[in-house]
Amino acid sequence: NPVNNTSFSYMAWFKGNPCDDRSFQGLMSGNDSTWRASINSSGKVQAHGNADVSSGTINDGNWHQFVLTANAFDPTHTNYANTLYIDGLMSIVTTNVGTNNPAGSPGPEVLIGSQTGYTNSTLSGGGRCFAGNICEAAFFYGTVLSSNQVRGIWDIAGVTQIGRASCRERV
Repeated sequence: NPVNNTSFSYMAWFKGNPCDDRSFQGLMSGNDSTWRASINSSGKVQAHGNADVSSGTINDGNWHQFVLTANAFDPTHTNYANTLYIDGLMSIVTTNVGTNNPAGSPGPEVLIGSQTGYTNSTLSGGGRCFAGNICEAAFFYGTVLSSNQVRGIWDIAGVTQIGRASCRERV
């Protein structure tokens, strides 16, 4: 579990359900007060609140990889450079936006496929649980993966074409 304000990266491979158009489907998260990555109603990866949004629609039923980095670039760790990578390629870079504090309340838990405080109940707007498959999720506390490292992770997976990741489904 991450604690304190520091730089970090997180990633996962996922295959979504293109028929699910809820506004949030949690891929990996702390909570609304800390950090999160989700699929939004447009089928794009949305991270760090609404700050970082991928350029293309990726909720298409194929395997994809996302990697998010939050680089604390000052001694107080309150200013961040966020980078979102999709399928091994940089999608967007933002500075000083979103909430990246891994230690924010209510707790520093890392959730995969969901978000603290949300269920799939119809009473809570359909919830935020991810409708699809997730594999090989990782959280790198204190580490900002470089673009070469992100591309290396993508390449080692044996991907044959962008957008058609060959991640083995876990049962």
